[in-house]
Amino acid sequence: MGISVRKKWWGKGLGTRLMEEAIAYARDVAHLEMITLTVNTSNVRAIELYRKFGFTRFATFTNHSKIGGVYADCDLMSLKL
Repeated sequence: MGISVRKKWWGKGLGTRLMEEAIAYARDVAHLEMITLTVNTSNVRAIELYRKFGFTRFATFTNHSKIGGVYADCDLMSLKL
């Protein structure tokens, strides 16, 4: 799973609200046992948000994607529901 918030809306609690809803849906409607996601290792704001909800990193893919001509690493994170 993943979420995205436009930069002009950063800092207004939208990412937190989206995560709350996504986790509630996964747990209560979809009856999932775990959520996994990927996040670029340089995306500190997103990583902090995911950690706030209890996600932990379990792996890193090096050179996972190419952004602006530069290879970027990606963390895999999970949350046990």
